Amino acid sequence: QFNIFPNPTHDQVNITLNTIDNGQIITIIDLFGKEMLSSHLKQENLIIDLRSYHSGIYFVKVKTQKFIKSFKLIKI
Repeated sequence: QFNIFPNPTHDQVNITLNTIDNGQIITIIDLFGKEMLSSHLKQENLIIDLRSYHSGIYFVKVKTQKFIKSFKLIKI
């Protein structure tokens, strides 16, 4: 399981995971389908700087060996 906060956000978002394994990947995609970020998760708490992102809706996808979860993220 994982959490994304704050949501909505102005400048950064925190992603926390209960456990880390070798296969976890986070991807942020805008409404047009453009991949804004893709990264392997190597720690239980990750802070992503969104200051260079335009205001709008983004989709955050976390993929592990066991599941794929997607969440809507709002940048204001």
